[in-house]
Amino acid sequence: MCIRDRLEQQKRRAQELYEKEQKKVQEDKLRDKQRQIEARQRDEERKRLQEKQRMETDKILREQQEQLEIKRQQMEEKDEQRREFLKQQQLEKMREANATKEFHEKKLNEAKQKQDELKRQQLQEFHERQQLNEQRRKQFEKERSKMAEESKQRALEHDFKIQRVCLLYTSPSPRDS
Repeated sequence: MCIRDRLEQQKRRAQELYEKEQKKVQEDKLRDKQRQIEARQRDEERKRLQEKQRMETDKILREQQEQLEIKRQQMEEKDEQRREFLKQQQLEKMREANATKEFHEKKLNEAKQKQDELKRQQLQEFHERQQLNEQRRKQFEKERSKMAEESKQRALEHDFKIQRVCLLYTSPSPRDS
């Protein structure tokens, strides 16, 4: 009766440990899913911001180009001296527009690189968590099988002790002489 109780207790403990580990694994999976959702939301927000910045940059560039075209037309209507002066202004403004465009393109490329790096890091973290969960599961299985082996061993030792005790109290058989 004692052995059965002990075995039942050990089975319950093993089952409780298994359930706790499963609960941890499920919680880790939930956390991973939540992180993935948050990462997707951040990526979408970044994309929206980048698109907005690109549109604003395009609008600024179009406006600047329109202004340059108006100034160019005005320069043609004035005398030669005034045209040369205005042409110099136009060239300066074009350089500024190009510098602004290059600046925004550079910022856009940097943002894309940061986004790619973040994605790589998140993917690496996800794989590391999966490996950790697999290691935990394997360790739990080892411990559970070890506990089962120990339980069997104790039961055998207990049965062996009972048999030895019982043999001490039997009377000798005539064949034993």
